[in-house]
Amino acid sequence: MHKYRIYIVVFCLLALVCTACSKQHVNENDRKQAEGYYMMAVAFMNGGDATAALEELQKAVSLNPYNADVHNALGLVYYSKEKYIKAIAHLKKAIELDPNHSDAHHNLGTIYLYQGRYDAAIEEFHAALANDLYRNRAQTFNSMGYAYYKKRDYLKAEEHLKECIEHDRLYLLAYDNLGKVYIALERYDDAQQILERVLQLREVYPEAMLDLGLVYLKQGKKDKAKVLFQRVLKLDPLGAYGQRAQEFLSLIQ
Repeated sequence: MHKYRIYIVVFCLLALVCTACSKQHVNENDRKQAEGYYMMAVAFMNGGDATAALEELQKAVSLNPYNADVHNALGLVYYSKEKYIKAIAHLKKAIELDPNHSDAHHNLGTIYLYQGRYDAAIEEFHAALANDLYRNRAQTFNSMGYAYYKKRDYLKAEEHLKECIEHDRLYLLAYDNLGKVYIALERYDDAQQILERVLQLREVYPEAMLDLGLVYLKQGKKDKAKVLFQRVLKLDPLGAYGQRAQEFLSLIQ
């Protein structure tokens, strides 16, 4: 599975303001200083510097180990560094401190999904969505739909991916995932319609181009498929998408 087929709830400086402080007693000065380190970590992570973010978060957690947002952030940083045991531990701690922390539930589910633990992932996604105040519902519906797709439960996958699209009409990853579901169900006309819609909204989308090319192959439209595969090969000649495109081209030729 490509790691970025699914989305984690990423840092957003305006959205996360250390709201999940625990009832455990923390010195007010330490609490405020920890919040400052947390904000710095958010800025570093948004800037793509996970190592600097980790340094700030370690300072924050040493001053206030009872803040669920900090543990969620540590989970994200360790996830980005592919240190999954540490990531899971911090996300579970965030949930222990705040059982309604939907972002932590989503992020934990995302790691389970990446690891192929589909039932565990779905359980966490349900927990995230159980909170009526949760704002990032679209990406959780998408991730849940993808988990069901990987389980080959295509009808439930279709259901949740459509829910994602209802929440966010421009969530293109859900469209592409839904296209994959229709391919698996051999509903090629439906797959063609939705994947062509993706490429209308974003002309350069290698994975959707590969999926649509596969649909064209299944429909016997070899010339159309060949054009798409050649475009992908040109866009990503040395990458995984280019390799798949070359494999498909070899089937045509």
